[in-house]
Amino acid sequence: MSFQKRILETYAKQNGFTNLRWYTDDGFSGANFQRPGFQAMLADIEAGKVGTVIVKDMSRLGRNYLQVGFYTEMLFP
Repeated sequence: MSFQKRILETYAKQNGFTNLRWYTDDGFSGANFQRPGFQAMLADIEAGKVGTVIVKDMSRLGRNYLQVGFYTEMLFP
């Protein structure tokens, strides 16, 4: 398990999040918001399957901070 996953899993357990889902995009640029894992996460959020998104830092969502801000305001309020 990667270091980032261990950090997030520890945080989730300490804060009562038990139904964890992992969305990864190994080999894809963070500048590309059409990444398969990111798109799957968005679809699950819109379908009501995901209530909370936890990331190590905001750059894990994407490198374009304006686009990350849009998603933060619209989907992750």
